[in-house]
Amino acid sequence: MLRARSRASAHRRGGGSRAGGPVTNRGLALLLALSACGPATTTPANEVSAPSPAAAPEARDFATYRTGLVDAWLSRQPALARQAGLHEYDGVIADYSPTGIASYVAFLQEAQRELAAFEPSSLSDVEALDLAILENRIALELEELVEQDQPHTSPLFYQELYRVSRYVDFDYAPVAQRIEKLVAHQEASLKQTQHLLAAMKPVLSRPLVETAITIYAGHASYLKGDLKTLVDKELKDPALAARFAASNTALAAAAAEVAERLEKEW
Repeated sequence: MLRARSRASAHRRGGGSRAGGPVTNRGLALLLALSACGPATTTPANEVSAPSPAAAPEARDFATYRTGLVDAWLSRQPALARQAGLHEYDGVIADYSPTGIASYVAFLQEAQRELAAFEPSSLSDVEALDLAILENRIALELEELVEQDQPHTSPLFYQELYRVSRYVDFDYAPVAQRIEKLVAHQEASLKQTQHLLAAMKPVLSRPLVETAITIYAGHASYLKGDLKTLVDKELKDPALAARFAASNTALAAAAAEVAERLEKEW
């Protein structure tokens, strides 16, 4: 993070004032989310693929590289994309398997190396700022994933699986469309829930465990309570209603199991 700040500062001292177009709305929205968002997620398991920004940065201009990196990042961070308002990622869940997490760490490390090859003084003011934002966010995520080892030390790392309130709290699309994506989210999450407790180290911070117990019990209560009540009032399609009921019941049970096992085993 310090390095990224110093690189941006050096650019300002160097008077890099060439005009440069802003990132696309899609990219800018993600960059804003990247600079303000919480814990990282990982590679989506069920859809959306994008090429890794593998080509050497010197072989292309920064704007082109940035676009490829942001798109690749979006494909690996569906929760972050949703937070940025990109609803094409509704219903898409990250890959929380050991392989998926390792793949995401490798992606971040590669991007970190490639971003370091860009010299801020050769970029426009806007591009230098984007470079610093990307470098800072990567440093933060690697700190959480590698240094803090959150996939193995924090049950809260896996909350994306149970966070579905956005589909009903925000009226950004017709209700039937949002419920369809909500059901897809629940169904996709059920393919990932087994990774949470399996990944935890035998000894965890007790205050963190107690916080996680409260949060996952809350997820279970919300899923089988307020969420079910809201959705049941709106569901018109019997087939979708059956899918919602099955996945909702199972996901609520999975959240409750996390809370119960954390209480008993940690």
